[in-house]
Amino acid sequence: MDSTLKVYLDCSPLTNTQVSGIGVYNKNLFLELQKVQGDDVVPVLKWSRFSKAQIVESHIKTKVAPLAPLLFNKNIVYHGTDHKLNTRSLGPRVVTIHD
Repeated sequence: MDSTLKVYLDCSPLTNTQVSGIGVYNKNLFLELQKVQGDDVVPVLKWSRFSKAQIVESHIKTKVAPLAPLLFNKNIVYHGTDHKLNTRSLGPRVVTIHD
């Protein structure tokens, strides 16, 4: 069994074709984490936003996974970027708050 913790980064701020503010932060955060952690950083979207996955993928040049089935994995760290803490995740959670 793989005991590596993966980071599931909520990429909801990248669902618009034009990104600014939180979207720029989110994109740069993903790209920098990916340089350090590689495939252990996974971009995710909530089901309610998954129809916009192609827009997100165009910004980060990486496939996006749906969040819902991943919440039950204790070996993930969920990083929310829209000031909401996902209370359903069984693993550790991080939330980023912006002004």
